[in-house]
Amino acid sequence: MSGPRVAGLNGVTLQTAPQVCHGCVWWQSRPGKPTDKRRWIEKAETEWGAWGTVYYDADGRLLGSMQYGPAELFPRAVDLPAGPPSSDAVLVTCAYLVALSSPWVMQSLFLADFGFVPIRRSGRVELARLDFGGLQPVLEGRREKVLRVVKEAFAPAPVPQRP
Repeated sequence: MSGPRVAGLNGVTLQTAPQVCHGCVWWQSRPGKPTDKRRWIEKAETEWGAWGTVYYDADGRLLGSMQYGPAELFPRAVDLPAGPPSSDAVLVTCAYLVALSSPWVMQSLFLADFGFVPIRRSGRVELARLDFGGLQPVLEGRREKVLRVVKEAFAPAPVPQRP
């Protein structure tokens, strides 16, 4: 038996994500304008790839999911209480846990452990940033290993091809 696994959130894996995520387009829409989720998914996958992550336990049961992508894919980002993200930002817009009793899921969503630092706050909403630094080669120490793991976690997963 293997351990928990992670899959990219896309049009195919969305069906296994929490039900509340299936039709939600709050982040993808502009106030007062309807948004077609299927069209948004097609655009996101064409321009970015997987637009989130789905977490499963060893038995394939859903543990939680996270939605993220370039800020430009989420029009509501400009209205964030902590201020709009910069144009080069990758925005985590939603994190959903099936049960708080899943410590692995909670740990994987605890971004401060990976080096994210808050740059602006408004109430419970926080805009955080992770600077990757320059392209200077370094020996992989603890910090570099954590940054590599974060980069790999946020790398878009390949989109399954339909027959």
